[in-house]
Amino acid sequence: HPDAYDAVLAFKAPRDGSIRYTYSLSVNSENSDGIRYRVLLGEEVLTKGDRYGYVDLAYGQLGEDTIDMQVHAGDMIYIAVNIGGNSSHDSTALAVEIEYVE
Repeated sequence: HPDAYDAVLAFKAPRDGSIRYTYSLSVNSENSDGIRYRVLLGEEVLTKGDRYGYVDLAYGQLGEDTIDMQVHAGDMIYIAVNIGGNSSHDSTALAVEIEYVE
């Protein structure tokens, strides 16, 4: 649930390789004014949204994508969820699947 700060889920790559990062987000309440989210590899923004990479998501919409990327051991991948206008009713469902592909 995002509030004044982003709610962030992080993954630290245990080894070098190619990763397939698949995610799905949804807003759980029809009373929500929506959320914003973005995916980052370190400080590099991977989502195509506003100038900061945030993508808007309203109740009833599904935010999902699969991103293939090269990582090095210790690289961090983040998915950050931010409030839409306010944090009321912004409960968010998130599923992430990460796999090394060779």
